[in-house]
Amino acid sequence: MYIEEIENIFNTSQRSKVSRNKNLDIQHTETISFVDSLHGCKKTIKIKQKETCYSCKGSGASLGTKPKLCWTCNGKGKVQYRKGPQIVENECDKCKGKGVEIKSKCGACSGEGMIFKEREEMVDLPGYLKSGAEIVFSGRGHTCEKTKKKGNLILQINVEESEIFERKGPHIFSEIEISFAEGMVGSSLLIETIWGRRKVNFKGLTKTNHLMTLPKYGIYNYEKKTYGNHYVNAKLVCPKLLTPEMEQLYKELDTLGM
Repeated sequence: MYIEEIENIFNTSQRSKVSRNKNLDIQHTETISFVDSLHGCKKTIKIKQKETCYSCKGSGASLGTKPKLCWTCNGKGKVQYRKGPQIVENECDKCKGKGVEIKSKCGACSGEGMIFKEREEMVDLPGYLKSGAEIVFSGRGHTCEKTKKKGNLILQINVEESEIFERKGPHIFSEIEISFAEGMVGSSLLIETIWGRRKVNFKGLTKTNHLMTLPKYGIYNYEKKTYGNHYVNAKLVCPKLLTPEMEQLYKELDTLGM
């Protein structure tokens, strides 16, 4: 089971929590790094959330006044009328479905009883995500004007491409350049992995495109209950300009079959 399968399970369980009223949900796209998509991370995001007006406490009326019952719909917010043999129900035109009339509107919300407020939300993202994954945070969306219940915050994930790593199943691939001298005599290098830097010693006479293996430095494989490997392609970089001494050294190495 690799990342794609893990996400299908995760997103299915999360999707079951989506609000019945999608108008209360907040959609937000968040970009995360390749490494964060594997390990998980905490993010602070900015959203505009619809909530009860702080001034009128949701009534829509200015301070010192109160909404009055709409006589057109008798406070129901809807009116019925007969259309042939059927009875049709529509939103009340007078009160716009609120059931009350407001003569002196609240200045903060213009009589709506609700305002949009920009706020910061801390979200905890799990690991093993890829671009297009959606995560649902229940009760962190807009506030319903009537019931005061909250919708959900739906986060769509966008994963940045890594300039260092390439993923194939549970395995990670990367490249590193080594000098001609390092390739001849060997060296000790710090290799960037998804788990941090690791010191790697390699022997001399490493050929270009030599593949080194870092066991269990890849992605966790849930099916086999083990980690994949990290493969490092060591590219031998030869000097562009040769000194007479270097030319002589190369000739001597060539006579030795190296």
